Amino acid sequence: MEKHPDVIRKGREIDMSDILADPIAMFGCKYFSIHTFVFTFLLPIMVPVYGWNKTWSRAFISQVLLRYVLGLNCSWSVNSVAHIWGSKPYNAYINSTDNRLVAFLAFGEGWHNYHHVFPWDYKAAELGNYTLNFTTMFIDVFAKIGWAYDLKQPSEKLVRTVVMKR
Repeated sequence: MEKHPDVIRKGREIDMSDILADPIAMFGCKYFSIHTFVFTFLLPIMVPVYGWNKTWSRAFISQVLLRYVLGLNCSWSVNSVAHIWGSKPYNAYINSTDNRLVAFLAFGEGWHNYHHVFPWDYKAAELGNYTLNFTTMFIDVFAKIGWAYDLKQPSEKLVRTVVMKR
């Protein structure tokens, strides 16, 4: 899918000078492909081989074919399964749904109906706990140590009003 021309135009207006001046961010950009290969494939295969005396083929099957492919599918299920099956408690007229299984498999990213109605909410869910929203738990931890800030979320009154109007 190609980006809309407005997205490209607006993207050029974003000031990225702080990122471009950050040596850690630029190191990550420069060596992204190498890091991806090493940490996604090489190390996960080598650990079972050298740590538990597994064969290379079993390590490849368990760490690439199962772990990596399963991880990708769990992540992709947010934009497929959560647009087909689930509940629509916030807006019944859009395709996105809230799906508990997707939320579990994607570490809390399955509350898609909520996310499309309240896209600015950092939690991407109305839940007040971390039962099926591990992503929010990590963001909250980072907020406590100062790595995340200005976290936005709608008021309970707004959420209630939207649900009642649906």
